[in-house]
Amino acid sequence: MKSIIKCVKKINYLIVILINTLILSEYIYGYSLVNILGISNSKKTFYIHLGKKDGVLKGSKATFTTDYLSLVAQAVTVTHEYSVWRVSEKNATIPFEKNQIVTFNNALEKIWMLDPEAGQSTVKTRIRFGQKNFRIDYRNVFYLTRYFLNGLTQTISRTDSSNVTGRSGAIWVLNYAYILKSGFSLNSGIRYETETVYSPVINVPSKRLYILFGGEYHFIPFQSYSHFYLSLGIQFGIGQSKTDVAWETLAGESYIIPAFNLGAEFFLKSGYGVFIKGGLESITTNEEFKSGERQDTQEVNYKIGVGINLYI
Repeated sequence: MKSIIKCVKKINYLIVILINTLILSEYIYGYSLVNILGISNSKKTFYIHLGKKDGVLKGSKATFTTDYLSLVAQAVTVTHEYSVWRVSEKNATIPFEKNQIVTFNNALEKIWMLDPEAGQSTVKTRIRFGQKNFRIDYRNVFYLTRYFLNGLTQTISRTDSSNVTGRSGAIWVLNYAYILKSGFSLNSGIRYETETVYSPVINVPSKRLYILFGGEYHFIPFQSYSHFYLSLGIQFGIGQSKTDVAWETLAGESYIIPAFNLGAEFFLKSGYGVFIKGGLESITTNEEFKSGERQDTQEVNYKIGVGINLYI
């Protein structure tokens, strides 16, 4: 149990460092993707989810860019979480729509890079930040993942767990996710796994099938790595388990409560992606012999896997 607590603490520590690094690096670089939360009737002002916590001050100027145009706006009202911006050009109106994702850049001297007439370098920048080339522009995605798992700890009723010398297995997961514009996604899917418990006396194989549901957050990437996304996710599962022992087969319910995942994904412009994921999970299984006697198993596993996804 102490080893599990230490492992969880290390993972939490790494996650905190990762999040702080992403936030700090994004702020220093000056680029981010923002959602236009609302536009005034006059088409002169709009507001976004960037505020004082992100370094935005009243009177600041920034460029907002899409595939085809750029504009300069000035912050007229700034709170801790949000800011209201007014178009700097007197005769201009806001060309964006509510809930549209645009590129925010607080370095005005770089606006020439975003000018449609600026040449080849501009084309590359527009491709990198173009709306059609970003993961967040899709709403539906299918994942196929192959994991390899290993056991950390286990408690098996009616069995001396100290006799277990190891556990390992393989997992196939097919997931569907709906991507929200905030970077979060909600997902569901199915998972099939095989697992073997090893002991000096006998090796015991199990098969499990789960229905999954959960959520995931993909961090906005840096400019230089605009198709590389880091993610954090959580999943829960409910399903059936079958375990073969020497004299009979046990069957019963199994629950994943929960599984934590840390991933890195490379998004391809053609609508595909490849990724690697790893994490920890806790599984509870309640099985019965034909005689009606129960065998309850609690285990903690770590896993690592690779996969491919399709965006629609």
